[in-house]
Amino acid sequence: MGWATLSAPTGFTAQRDAYEPTTVIFRWNPVNGASYYYVYDSAIANSGYSYIGSTESPASVFGYGTSLTFYFKVCAVNSADVEGPMSAVATVGPWW
Repeated sequence: MGWATLSAPTGFTAQRDAYEPTTVIFRWNPVNGASYYYVYDSAIANSGYSYIGSTESPASVFGYGTSLTFYFKVCAVNSADVEGPMSAVATVGPWW
């Protein structure tokens, strides 16, 4: 049995929480056929992305320094644990 090809999540955004700026809140549009999503981060634009966790829906992650810029991507994963393509990059800048 073949698996449907997943698309990249669209509408991906990341922003610092206004009350706790070390927390980053993620949002994206659901992908048809996705069982869950992998989230990746990097401190370097377009390079060195690391897996930070999986979630079934948009979520938030804490522990990001407030003086640095961070870059994030998300991808959909199907029930066979096959990843789809990465989303566009979402960026959070320093909190001043």
